[in-house]
Amino acid sequence: MAKDLIVFDNQPVRAEINVMLQALQIINTNASGLTTTIGDAVHKFILNNPRDVCNCIPELQMRDVLLQSSYTQVKNKNGAVVGVRAP
Repeated sequence: MAKDLIVFDNQPVRAEINVMLQALQIINTNASGLTTTIGDAVHKFILNNPRDVCNCIPELQMRDVLLQSSYTQVKNKNGAVVGVRAP
């Protein structure tokens, strides 16, 4: 699991969504080609879909900063900082 978290931590926060590729997949779902109904569905999809997605888990990607804040520090019974919690 720790290995998976390291891989996630090394990925960019912003990931672009290929809306046009997904729109083409919608068009290709109809064997008889592009119809008005399919065209309307594609148009709505392109207008309403986000262009990118942000993946952010601050307790992983900003761990060093969160370790310095008393609001996000996790301490053991002796008061030593042993981790961070989600802000």
